[in-house]
Amino acid sequence: MPTTLNVSNIQCEACARRVTAAIEKAEPAAHPKVDVASGKVTLAAASDMAAILAALAKAGYPASVSP
Repeated sequence: MPTTLNVSNIQCEACARRVTAAIEKAEPAAHPKVDVASGKVTLAAASDMAAILAALAKAGYPASVSP
């Protein structure tokens, strides 16, 4: 089931690439889709959400799970 994250500080395509890399390093099966305009990231799979959120925070992109 897809999961959506609200991610802070995504301002450009370079940010989107860094967010994608951080997520894929923490969770290779996540297959993130980043929407720069909305700051939302959709994950195809996320078995370790804590690791994903920690990786994003470490990369400078704090995130939360969208309700």
